[in-house]
Amino acid sequence: MKPAESAEGAEGRDEPARGISFSSLKPRGPDARSASPAKDRPKPAERPPLKDAIQFRNSAEYEKYLLGILEKHGLDAPLYEQLRIFYASAGDVAALQRVWRHLPDLGFSDPEGWLERAEVLRQMDRMDLALEYIEKYQRARPDDPHATYAMAMYFKLQHDYEVAVHWLKKWQRLDPRNPEVYYHLGTIYRRIHSVDLARLNLMECLRLDGKYPLAQALLDKLNV
Repeated sequence: MKPAESAEGAEGRDEPARGISFSSLKPRGPDARSASPAKDRPKPAERPPLKDAIQFRNSAEYEKYLLGILEKHGLDAPLYEQLRIFYASAGDVAALQRVWRHLPDLGFSDPEGWLERAEVLRQMDRMDLALEYIEKYQRARPDDPHATYAMAMYFKLQHDYEVAVHWLKKWQRLDPRNPEVYYHLGTIYRRIHSVDLARLNLMECLRLDGKYPLAQALLDKLNV
């Protein structure tokens, strides 16, 4: 699911402090092990450094730079991530689809790749297909916090707050010391005007992480 950085919109909407994304899993590159001993393998050429692609959105030169690395050095997980970010920030759906097809090349095995695919589909505004991959992952790994997080964020984005709270509470049971779960609960309770519950969850978020972005600002608004 598309990261959002602002706390309050013109209509007073609060956005997740660290952005909403279905996938908090990092792409995993091919297994470093090989059938041939390490001494028999040629040392790969050093790949040029990558920069944060979000700074170069719509930059034809940076796209050419990334594609040049791809042609010369092949695809690895960091390069895949920068290509995905670049095309997502540019809104280039066709290029996003091409990058998506490279997922198997990175050694993804299902279900590890499903949340990554859901995130790409979210950025392409295909929420229906994104949910299919999230649900597949959740069925395969029902007790994985990543699964409950993704389900919660999907329903939060769809403004189905009752279902989102259900998944957030399951995430809370699985990962009770994660401040992010309390932040999301606080923002949802604030939206549905359950002020006391919003305040309690934001306070717990800050107890676990006193510097959690935006939590104090939202709590201050509740206390006005």
